Amino acid sequence: MTEILKELNEHAKNSGKKMIATVNPENEKSVRVLVKTGIEKEGWVTEGEDKYYKIWLK
Repeated sequence: MTEILKELNEHAKNSGKKMIATVNPENEKSVRVLVKTGIEKEGWVTEGEDKYYKIWLK
């Protein structure tokens, strides 16, 4: 998964676009992968009672 995110991130940069991922903060494995690839948490997205990380892929 780490390699895929790195490739997607590079493609977005080359296209002049940004990508956004939404991740449940309780999904520790996904959060670790995002942190490992240097992706930053921008803020929260709230949907009903659920809360998600809004992640900007730069």
